[in-house]
Amino acid sequence: MILSLFSVTVLLWCLMVPCDGMGRLVVTLKSYRNPTHRMSNGKCCDHLFISFGRCTPCDAYFKLHVTHTCSRNTGQSCSMGRRDTKVVGRRDDHRFSIRKEFGFDSVLGTITVGLEIWDKDRISKDDYVEGLHASVPSVLPGPYHNPFRRALTLTGTRVTVELDVELYCDKNHYGAACNVKCISRDDDSSGHYTCDHHGRKICKCNWFGSSCTRNCVPRDDPRSGHFSCDEEGNRRCLRNWQGPSCKSCVKNWYGPRCSTHCAPQASDRLGHYKCRSDGTKQCLPTWFGSDCRKQCIPQDDDSGHYSCAQDGSKMCLHGWSGEKCTVFCLPQEDDELGHYACDSHGNKVCYDGFDGFSENCSLTCLASKNKTTDDGRYKCTDSGVMVCNPWWYGPNCDEYCTDSNDDVNGHYTCDPRDGKKVCLEGWAGPDCR
Repeated sequence: MILSLFSVTVLLWCLMVPCDGMGRLVVTLKSYRNPTHRMSNGKCCDHLFISFGRCTPCDAYFKLHVTHTCSRNTGQSCSMGRRDTKVVGRRDDHRFSIRKEFGFDSVLGTITVGLEIWDKDRISKDDYVEGLHASVPSVLPGPYHNPFRRALTLTGTRVTVELDVELYCDKNHYGAACNVKCISRDDDSSGHYTCDHHGRKICKCNWFGSSCTRNCVPRDDPRSGHFSCDEEGNRRCLRNWQGPSCKSCVKNWYGPRCSTHCAPQASDRLGHYKCRSDGTKQCLPTWFGSDCRKQCIPQDDDSGHYSCAQDGSKMCLHGWSGEKCTVFCLPQEDDELGHYACDSHGNKVCYDGFDGFSENCSLTCLASKNKTTDDGRYKCTDSGVMVCNPWWYGPNCDEYCTDSNDDVNGHYTCDPRDGKKVCLEGWAGPDCR
């Protein structure tokens, strides 16, 4: 491709209101070759002899000219400066590093860089060798520590040039037009932050706020609290924690990590309980079981004699047996009181050798004694068994009871074991009246 003018086109849109930003456009010439030793018009740069003979190398030097668009409406260009080099040598094949810098403090759109190659003559005026151009569209300047870079190889009619283009903002300046100023800080008065490639403040660890002046260190321990930090450095309690320092559990959450849920209840479906400090259920009085849904009311009267187990089942008091703990039986080993054990229903079970005697397996009614007592409560059989007379009951036949079904005496029958009154259906009270 035949190129007449070297231009590097960079589209820079001003995204913010300009302040005191500055940028740098740097062109670094890396190599130059002109193997024919001729100019773009085909003539030799120099001859072996003054005006004839074979072509000899040019005494090459370069001219750079940078412009930028200074009006969006008209597209008018304004110069950013010119830079010339010295003669690079007399070989037409060079490798070097010639750096030329152009500064700007305001860029509206396009930057154009032009390069011309000239041959230095000592006797006559200098000869124009060739001009080259190339385009790099829509690039933005990089930050000072990381410039935008592009390597280019430009080939004209006679000449080939390699160069690098760099575009970057001055130190502490950022943005598309290098007009955002940001200086990293680490002090309490100005803030604690670095700057990203747009010039935005990036708060250092545990610093927050627009200028990174608010300190907040996330915690998750009993002494300091349980919280994270929002973008402004405000504490945000972790899940299930509350309070200024996030040290207390929210309602219905318990335990050292506020991880146990417990909501007090008082219903037959959900249970009857309150909550301990560790979140375990504590049954309300008379309620038992894992969910506190089984009720048991301890009794020690005619309705029963029992306490309650942890699962809500009845535990008969000492000496009492039966489904409702209403049957009394204490094992005995005494000639008068008896010789017996008690089964699970409260029934007396005579020990070996005492079967067939009185109801309580005692030896208090022997054949050698009177067969009929003076008061007529019982009589003794020849085998020593005490047999209660009619209407007398109990182990010693000392409980008197006659069935009744009238309003004067009551409405009941007599329990054949102990002679206690058993109310007829529909009647209640001590005398079933």
